[in-house]
Amino acid sequence: MTAQLPVAIEELTPKQGEMVYLAEQGLQPYFDYIKAEAANEVPDLTTLKGRKRIASLAAKVASSKKAVEAPGREYLKQLKAQPKIVETNLREFVNSCNELRDQVRKPLTQWEEEQKRIAEELQARVDYFNEEYSAAVEALATTPLHEKVTLIKSVIEAIEEEVVDESFGERQEDAQKLKAEVLEKLSLLATGAIVEIDNQRRAAEEEDRKRVIRENQIALEAQEKAKAEAEAKAKAELEAAERKAQEEKAAIERKAEEEKQALIAEQQRKEAEIKRQAELAEQEKARQEAQAKAEEEAKRQEELARQQNIEHRKAVNNEILNNLKALGVEEQLGKAIITAAARNQLGKMVINY
Repeated sequence: MTAQLPVAIEELTPKQGEMVYLAEQGLQPYFDYIKAEAANEVPDLTTLKGRKRIASLAAKVASSKKAVEAPGREYLKQLKAQPKIVETNLREFVNSCNELRDQVRKPLTQWEEEQKRIAEELQARVDYFNEEYSAAVEALATTPLHEKVTLIKSVIEAIEEEVVDESFGERQEDAQKLKAEVLEKLSLLATGAIVEIDNQRRAAEEEDRKRVIRENQIALEAQEKAKAEAEAKAKAELEAAERKAQEEKAAIERKAEEEKQALIAEQQRKEAEIKRQAELAEQEKARQEAQAKAEEEAKRQEELARQQNIEHRKAVNNEILNNLKALGVEEQLGKAIITAAARNQLGKMVINY
């Protein structure tokens, strides 16, 4: 059988790993070999020697298993270490290439960053015109009307002083165009403020004219109102006197009717009270009768339950006594035991009725 194995079991080392442990079904010959050795004998279980032989065969299978497994486990450790070595080498290679790539590209990267900085500076100089316009619009929202024109003119002067020349580079044309647009919009704002101031003056003059007309109209209306109020007052006093006389008459009649209705209501209340007291007395009588009947029934049920309990306990005691007598216990002793158990005088020996 040993000749069929790729390598003898006792000669196995991690060096044979690829031939034995990595080959498909590479361990099957070793299992077949160990199984054949164990199956060649049929020990006799009826003798001590035979039983010892079974134990020896089982131990041999275990030792053969360990002899095959140990080199394989060592080979597996070597295989597991290889990916880490490859990963380390790859990581060092990739990092070195990345550093070389960044080093090669560094002059271009620095040039691109410088171009970006220059473009951002030029854009900021171009954006200055829009920023000034936006700031002016924001300030106008809280500036009194008579100060708006002065504010706009100061912003226009500041923008006009900003020279757009070759220092703007390729953004010179954009800056000139934006500067012109902003100045035009500021001029429109100034014109609008002037028109608004003129409109405000005209509106104030119109308001004064309307105020004079309104005051005259109010005075005339006040005179007419005073006259109308005097006439209304005289009419109201006359109507009030007539209404008071009618109210006094109605009050007398109402009081007489209220007194009459009060007498009727009092009579009805007394009759209702008498009826209610009679009904309460009848209800109390019925309640007392029902309570007496319930108490009598409760007593009867209690007596019946007591009698049933006595009969039950007697039946249980007789059953226990008969069982004790069947065990050879005399009747008097059995009764004494039952009595003591019922009174919890025998420790954990009790009777559950």
